[in-house]
Amino acid sequence: MLRAFDSQEWLLDFHKSLAYLQQMDRVERVNGRYTMTVEGRRRLEEINDAPELGIAYEAQQIRDMAERVRTGLDL
Repeated sequence: MLRAFDSQEWLLDFHKSLAYLQQMDRVERVNGRYTMTVEGRRRLEEINDAPELGIAYEAQQIRDMAERVRTGLDL
């Protein structure tokens, strides 16, 4: 599973996604790091009306997935 993120295709898709988000004024690069713009935050609030979705939920999903990977790989 982790190998899928270590490919030229994935990296190219990731860069395309960031470029698209920059063009749409959703993210910006400041001091070498990407951050959401005011417009990006506003748009996220508009589409994030389901109570089960949100930053806390997404963060928990990532932690859960990471734990499954660690367990699966016996790390």
